[in-house]
Amino acid sequence: MVRVKSEKIFNVVNIILISLLSLSFLLPVALILSASVSTAASFSQYGYTLIPKEFDLFAYEYVLVSNPLFLRSLWNSIFITVVGTFLMVVNTTLFSYALTKKELVGRKFFSFYAMFTMLFAGGTIPYYLVVTGIGLDQSLWAIILPGSVSAWNILLTRNFFANLPESMLEAAELDGAGHVNVLLRVVLPTSFPVIATVILFTAVGFWNNWFGPLLFIDSVKNRDLLPIQALLREMLNNVESIVGSNPNMPSEAIKNAAVVVATLPIVIVYPLLQKYFINGVILGSVKE
Repeated sequence: MVRVKSEKIFNVVNIILISLLSLSFLLPVALILSASVSTAASFSQYGYTLIPKEFDLFAYEYVLVSNPLFLRSLWNSIFITVVGTFLMVVNTTLFSYALTKKELVGRKFFSFYAMFTMLFAGGTIPYYLVVTGIGLDQSLWAIILPGSVSAWNILLTRNFFANLPESMLEAAELDGAGHVNVLLRVVLPTSFPVIATVILFTAVGFWNNWFGPLLFIDSVKNRDLLPIQALLREMLNNVESIVGSNPNMPSEAIKNAAVVVATLPIVIVYPLLQKYFINGVILGSVKE
């Protein structure tokens, strides 16, 4: 009886704490949404409010229609995310599948090589010198290619592949399937949880990447190459450089609308992959 009562108290406290924590996360989002649909006059008078005093969609019209720089940066982010995520999945699955094969010559060395990069890195300056030295600067590939492989994703996927039933792989090999067919027709179709995890990790990383463009893309000479996060960072520092100095322009609403537009794609994608994300992390992190 005492245990049941203590469990009820624990559950009630948990619900209260989680509700307060959720509210602390949702409140800033609600304020940003409200500010993004407020007029310049109402925002200057009332500031951030949960409910806009004067409703206006001009900021979204400006971000999504009137200003070609926003649309171009949005397209750049989509291109970087889609291509970079595709390359990450290809590189990760090929590397991880090879590491699961005991007959691979130098398997321990390649595993150590991947793990070593998680513990030690050259730093920002060598990273910058390598990327610029091979001529990738001032292009989107300077952001895509260095981020198209991850040691953590390789180890996570390798552990998941290693836990697949050996009999299933042997049956495919007895039917005459080579390594490529086994990977494409047997391993990948049964490994969607870990693949979805890699996709989610990588897509969020590429979409939110602003440091790469800051290093390798000149925001003055090559503004058409800026992704949405780099443009958003520039806006938050100096919105007049993007929207001009017109006093009637709702600059604060435009900044908040840009934040919403930059955040919305990941907010939409995450719930779709969340179930597989949890399973992939759990199964890929523990090797039996």
